Amino acid sequence: MHKVCPEIGEEIKWDFPSFIYKGSILENMAAFKQHATFGFWLANSMKDEYKILIHGKKTGMGHFGKITSIEDLPSKEILKSYIR
Repeated sequence: MHKVCPEIGEEIKWDFPSFIYKGSILENMAAFKQHATFGFWLANSMKDEYKILIHGKKTGMGHFGKITSIEDLPSKEILKSYIR
């Protein structure tokens, strides 16, 4: 996050780590026993260029579903493009 957006800040919101940009939540994440989640706060207004964001499905509260291994995340380059 900090490599892509050096101005980003970090805060705890609703007991979850969140990344803040210019006073607004940009992303949030959570970790559980069996999985983790990562979500974009404004995903509904983002371009989903690679058609990988999950919206409204019961697979976890993040936009990549339940993350159980690093392979569940998109490539670093794709993730960087979504963060930008």
